[in-house]
Amino acid sequence: MIRETPDMFIDLAGNTLDDAARLAIKKRGGVIADKVDEVAELPDLTHHVVKEKLTYALRPIVGNDLSLMIADVIAWMAL
Repeated sequence: MIRETPDMFIDLAGNTLDDAARLAIKKRGGVIADKVDEVAELPDLTHHVVKEKLTYALRPIVGNDLSLMIADVIAWMAL
């Protein structure tokens, strides 16, 4: 969803994302989706593990603060 329709993902996330995170998703949605795919391949994922792995994977892409916010929303929506 992030790769193909980032605006739909942003709408579903509602107010859990700030303006900077929304912009980062619109600009870097494909790269963020690649990282989500990598984490999704790991076995036995829990919310905490998904959030942690995505946070670390997204830091170089969107920065420290936004990586945590985006990872938390993805983990919440996925699990």
